[in-house]
Amino acid sequence: MGGGLAEACGGGSVGRPRCVRILRIESLSVAELCGANPFDYLTALQRHAVEIARDPTAWMPWNYHAALGARAAAAAEITTG
Repeated sequence: MGGGLAEACGGGSVGRPRCVRILRIESLSVAELCGANPFDYLTALQRHAVEIARDPTAWMPWNYHAALGARAAAAAEITTG
C-alpha cells in the first residue's frame, strides 16, 4: 500500500507501461517546478537522445538549458573555428 513509484514499477512487464507513464508525468512536474517549459524540455530530450545517453545528468530539467548552451557554443566554435 502506498508504495508509489517503486510499487508501480515492480510489477514486471505488466507494470512497465504504467511506470513509464508515471516517470513521464514526474518529469513534466519537475520541469514545471524548475521553471522550464515541459513541452520544450521533452522536445530537447527527443532531439538530443545521443548526448543524453552519454551524459544523462546534464539533461535534467533543472540544468538542460546549460547543456543546450554548451552544445550551441561548441557548434558555433566549429563553424567559425
